[in-house]
Amino acid sequence: MRITYRLVDEPRPGGLSHLVVSALWPLLALMLAGAWAGWAWLVFNSVAMGSATMRKEVFYAVAGILGSCLIALGLGWLLANNLVGREGMRYLVVVPTVWKLYCGMRIYYTQSDSQQLFEYVGGHTRNGLFVLIALVFVGFQLRSKLTDLFFAVVLF
Repeated sequence: MRITYRLVDEPRPGGLSHLVVSALWPLLALMLAGAWAGWAWLVFNSVAMGSATMRKEVFYAVAGILGSCLIALGLGWLLANNLVGREGMRYLVVVPTVWKLYCGMRIYYTQSDSQQLFEYVGGHTRNGLFVLIALVFVGFQLRSKLTDLFFAVVLF
């Protein structure tokens, strides 16, 4: 009988482990390209790394999406019922931005611990600069074609 010792918080990399990047790159994608790119990349990075905290990271991504939807609906309701004018809406648009950054930072801090362990046990991370540039370009293209306020608040 063979007994193996495994750390509980040690990442379990899979077949996509060669695509792991530092958690900083997806966080920058969240800030520069939009929440759609940042959260998707952070979750993909977690899966590729085999992060021990993957469930928590996916939870924060889903909470970010659902929270953004609720905030967008609330802002639309306030605007539709004339409870807030266009001038006041400029200030309230900060709320979804702060929510998205909060969820993104929670994922970043959670994932960076697993990423450091991933590198310690021999995993290698790639440079995500070119993916970030491509996502920023795609984000600008999507943002210019998006006319619905709800999707603009949720995705960006």
